[in-house]
Amino acid sequence: MSQFEIPLISLIFFALLTIVYISRPKIILLENKAYEVILVGSGIIVSLGTVVHLICSFNDYQVVMNQWFSFITLINIILMSWFVVVFLSILFYVIIITYPKSRENVKKILIPFGLFAALFVISVSFFKLELVQVGNIINVSGPMFYYSLTVIGLILFASILISLFNFKKIDRRYYAIFGIIAVLGIMLILINVFPEIILYDFSVVLFCYIMYFTIENPDKKMLEQVNILKREAESGNLVKEAFLQQMSHEIATPMTHAMGLNDLNKEATNLKEIKENSIIIDEKLNLINDIALHAVTMSGIVSGDLKLEITTYKTEDLLKRVDKIIDKCPKNLKFVKKIDKNIPKLLDGDNTKVINIFEQLLSNAFKFTKEGTVTLEVTSEIKDDKCILTIRVIDTGIGIKKEYLKSLFDAFERPHWKDDQAVARGTGLGLSIAKKLTELMNGDIAVQSKYGQGSEFTVKIEQGIVGRS
Repeated sequence: MSQFEIPLISLIFFALLTIVYISRPKIILLENKAYEVILVGSGIIVSLGTVVHLICSFNDYQVVMNQWFSFITLINIILMSWFVVVFLSILFYVIIITYPKSRENVKKILIPFGLFAALFVISVSFFKLELVQVGNIINVSGPMFYYSLTVIGLILFASILISLFNFKKIDRRYYAIFGIIAVLGIMLILINVFPEIILYDFSVVLFCYIMYFTIENPDKKMLEQVNILKREAESGNLVKEAFLQQMSHEIATPMTHAMGLNDLNKEATNLKEIKENSIIIDEKLNLINDIALHAVTMSGIVSGDLKLEITTYKTEDLLKRVDKIIDKCPKNLKFVKKIDKNIPKLLDGDNTKVINIFEQLLSNAFKFTKEGTVTLEVTSEIKDDKCILTIRVIDTGIGIKKEYLKSLFDAFERPHWKDDQAVARGTGLGLSIAKKLTELMNGDIAVQSKYGQGSEFTVKIEQGIVGRS
């Protein structure tokens, strides 16, 4: 077989793949962009490689060395540079499918990769290229070739390591990348051991084909995207259905009690009885009001419309509103309040949502503590231009079993009921809302609990300090 036949066949097959890729519909994803760079780089490699092998096929060794050597050297510098770009693109592909968070700041990957490629282009030109003749085949060798092969091998090795160490994290649809990397590794070894076999053009084309028909196939990707959207829609509908069922149940129960007590009031002749019924009616109406507020807040969270409304507020006013929540503490419980005196007097933040967090935590403690103590601790820590408010609510209530802690902050989860049906019921949204509001303020929420002994909820949120930019 002549020297140029494998590169020429590779070029033809690459052209066919490019036509198919361009003509078919695509989903615009980061992976597609990486694949397109690989495709462009492979096209340049195969095209230039075919030109070089055509020259070597129709000229003897001495003519090539005397007349074409400088041109072939320049072409190989371009070829090796594009090889590095292609393999860096493979490494980039592996990183984005392994670490989903890396998609949020792609520049952190692209800038060092770009600098690495530029450094290689500059450095590779300082190495000497050699041409060797094996039989009737003229192929490249020498320091430039082995330097390039080493760099490419290191990039490929990094791709393999990242893939293996994060095997469980990678989505199953990307498993084909392991086979592709293995094929490229074998090709690199064969190119080094058997220089008379023209394989590098064939290897990049084979890589593009395998990747396209196993991972980048538009039909397959579209089907996967449709399935993902379908699952998301079904999940959203289930949440809405559960929300509506829960709200209808929670509103209907106190409404029925309130209406029944109101009917008793109409017939009652004893003023004391009327007052007692009225107090209970007020409690039921407050519960309905809480449910309505939870529904509005949760609706904003689900739709993504919930945003912070930053204003300057007095810490003193905030604590007065907290006192009103504390007034709801059942008479049979002891309440302990510990407020840090060093909290800045003026803060920037959404004080309404801060109060909401206090209310969710305290009402939760009141609800699930039959006897004993509920403690509220509020402390602050200054970090740069921020005040980190720490809200800690400790109760001696029924506590939570370990198996329920993971789902405690999920909407509609009320694990306490599973162990004690006698406790007061609620919407199951309070802690979920508290978590979402906390995250909105760049904070976090944590819980420690021992079943039968009580629970401790800790919230840390960021507030601005007035007078500091």
